[in-house]
Amino acid sequence: KQNLSNELSTFLSINNETKLTKAEVMKEVSNYIKTTDLQIKEDRRRFLPNKELSKLFGIKKPYNMTFVEINKYVSPHLSN
Repeated sequence: KQNLSNELSTFLSINNETKLTKAEVMKEVSNYIKTTDLQIKEDRRRFLPNKELSKLFGIKKPYNMTFVEINKYVSPHLSN
């Protein structure tokens, strides 16, 4: 399990003492995308980040991304 950045723990609404594996973080972010209806209707494997997610990912201009890309953006928020 890894330490989460303050931004990530705030985003996931969990205590920043909580440790999660990368897989757990990916799952939480994926669930967020699904529950906030960010998936592209024509292609459910893609989504368009909202303001909160773009801020977490550090993206200025949101674009249609795949769930696989989440990995790249959450990695900087995890540490041992």
